[in-house]
Amino acid sequence: MKWKVYLSGEIHTDWREEIVEGCGKLGLSVEFFSAVTDHAASDAAGDVLGEEERGFWRDHKSAKVNAIRTRTLTGKCDVAVIRFGEKYRQWNAAFDAGYCAALGKPYITLHGEDLVHALKEVDGAALAWATRPSQVVEVLRYVVGEWGVESREWEREKRGQGDRGTKGRGLVSVREGRLGIRHSSLGCLSGGFGNSGWGRGQRVEFSLAKEEHWSIVLRSI
Repeated sequence: MKWKVYLSGEIHTDWREEIVEGCGKLGLSVEFFSAVTDHAASDAAGDVLGEEERGFWRDHKSAKVNAIRTRTLTGKCDVAVIRFGEKYRQWNAAFDAGYCAALGKPYITLHGEDLVHALKEVDGAALAWATRPSQVVEVLRYVVGEWGVESREWEREKRGQGDRGTKGRGLVSVREGRLGIRHSSLGCLSGGFGNSGWGRGQRVEFSLAKEEHWSIVLRSI
């Protein structure tokens, strides 16, 4: 399953790129969507429908045109990340949070501690609050992890399918006493290795060997 994540809010820093890049490095099955992040283009979205003498009506038309995109993508997403920046007051981000809450869409807020009081209702409906994009990446890594798939794949390997002496590199995950390895060609492997000092997200080199049954050897890299 590929998760659809909607990135909403502040458009003046590269927090979106940090999240996209972080999830890409981990190989997460995630697809990202966002509103138009070009400020001038967003403000002028309704200009094609005719000029307006008053700023209110120009903004009114552009807001409606922008809503065609934002409402559609919000409705399709599995989870939203809503960013409140330091420089501007993102009223539209607060609106997006309320819209997600009305739709029953889970969302993560991303903002500094200085906005905790001002956003208490928004955070109250959120399922997570992060202060850094890297924390959002960690939450998404946990949420989209295919733990059940890892267990099934490892059981299949233990039954003897695969090549003797297969080697590769993977990414470690740990859950409920089981250690899993995600590998591009072998898929997901997991087994009851215990934690054994291996940390979640630690990159390892591994080899598979068949004796009486499959075994796995890990080495940190």
